[in-house]
Amino acid sequence: MSSNHGFPFQDQVSVDLGKRQIPLKIAGTGIPILFLHGFPLNASMWETTIELLADQFLCLAPDLRGFGSAPEEHKSFSMRDLAIDCRDLLAAKAVRQPVVVCGLSMGGYVAMQFANDFPDLVSQLVLSNTRANADDNAGVQNRLKMAASAVTFGTERAVGEMLQKLVCKFTEENNPNLVACVRQMLLSTHPSTVAWAQLAMCKRTSFIEKMKDWRFPTLCVAGTNDPITPPSVVERMQLAIRGSRYVEIANSAHLAPMEQPEVFASELRSFITEHLH
Repeated sequence: MSSNHGFPFQDQVSVDLGKRQIPLKIAGTGIPILFLHGFPLNASMWETTIELLADQFLCLAPDLRGFGSAPEEHKSFSMRDLAIDCRDLLAAKAVRQPVVVCGLSMGGYVAMQFANDFPDLVSQLVLSNTRANADDNAGVQNRLKMAASAVTFGTERAVGEMLQKLVCKFTEENNPNLVACVRQMLLSTHPSTVAWAQLAMCKRTSFIEKMKDWRFPTLCVAGTNDPITPPSVVERMQLAIRGSRYVEIANSAHLAPMEQPEVFASELRSFITEHLH
């Protein structure tokens, strides 16, 4: 995902939050951006985006509970639990100023929960390939089915078909290495993490009404070819947030920051710097 010369993260640490260790990638200096990964991925999904932004920003990308190199979780968790982890993580790393919170898909759910619960810690919000409404009954049933499949048959059986929805045909044809990398991330996720995350997401809060009162600048990003959170879904969310901006990225599906990292990073840089004053 990162360039051929390899991207040297300044710090790849495991932050002690008391009851658990949270793996964290850190790079750059300046205005802090907290990058929150999607399901069933990990912080590595942000590597190329961070490489493009670390010249101007302090980039922090944790592996959320159970994902990536985080220890396997043996108890259920909620989106609020993940938001609290993020708050505690920032405190542990002595990040005292409000941060830009950038979340994709499930990471967007965590970002919205964080913004709702800890608004004083947010300077700007970036919601990529995500939705603000809670699941309907069919959505809940699909999540419960995937959770049961993961526990019974393993990760590959549960999430294997997701890959077709995560990246678009343009990416498949032009960036097979990225497709392979995404597949490896999917299959390396613990079956228990797949299950716990699905249960957490099906119980998440709807923010459509709450976000009408948000006052921090917000950027909503959609992938033109995203079948999971189509542009219309992202636009609906953007219209609920006063003064927010909508961007649609061509030749991308559900993983716009990975499929079109240069475009995504450019939009993010412009948005953040525009709202500095």
